[in-house]
Amino acid sequence: VTTNGVDVSLNSLQLEVVDRPLIASVQPPHGYVNDQILVEILGYGFVDSGTSCCRFGDSTEVNATWITNHSVYCVMPPNWSSSTGIVNVLYSNDGHNFESLASGFSFRVPVTINDVAPRVAPREGGME
Repeated sequence: VTTNGVDVSLNSLQLEVVDRPLIASVQPPHGYVNDQILVEILGYGFVDSGTSCCRFGDSTEVNATWITNHSVYCVMPPNWSSSTGIVNVLYSNDGHNFESLASGFSFRVPVTINDVAPRVAPREGGME
């Protein structure tokens, strides 16, 4: 490296130049509020860099686990969202430059069953 065309640095650094990743989809595309959820992000251009990470909406960054250049896993932190809704899914190979899948993940409220009626039914069905 030189800044003046004369003096040269003998130190060397490696720089890997890669294409920007593209997020095509996430699996599952939804989860329950306040759950810790393992999400697979599918697309291409994912790099095993050791600095890759994910964000869901405006959550804090979580480490991504590289599977292939088409797949990474991210664990959504528990208790991140306390409301239902749809958020963007973001991924970065380097921890700085994020690519986004708009409206990629939705939060739902878990279903609670308080009662069942009737409490006994024939195995063959046929009840109304």
